[in-house]
Amino acid sequence: MKTKTLFTLPLIIGLLLLLPSCSKPGHSVDFGLSPESVTFDNNGGDATVTSEIDVDLWSISYWENGEWESADYEKLIEDETNREYLKCDWAEVHCYSNDDGSSYITISVTENETGEDRRLSIKLTYGDHQDWIYVTQTK
Repeated sequence: MKTKTLFTLPLIIGLLLLLPSCSKPGHSVDFGLSPESVTFDNNGGDATVTSEIDVDLWSISYWENGEWESADYEKLIEDETNREYLKCDWAEVHCYSNDDGSSYITISVTENETGEDRRLSIKLTYGDHQDWIYVTQTK
């Protein structure tokens, strides 16, 4: 009986040590966003964010009354690229694929005449994974 316990105990300990190393579905993917956030002055303008992987645009949200709200936006298709882009009343976001499997996202914002800072979050997806680009425009 003692021999059986001496053999079984190391086997159980070994299996327990292996459990944490097993990968779990839905593990995090590094989108390699550069930069992860963009700030515009009140005049508006354009910016480009790069991603190390080929991402898809999913949604845009804005900050109002201390919380994120889903923006009323249009999801449109560009004729030449057949890629979707997002557009709300003060921002337009396009996503393009590169031949090397990376992508770049262009962000255009209009002049801010609201007298308040504006914030926008852009949700990107890659399969079941997601990441965000945060945009701020000063008043």
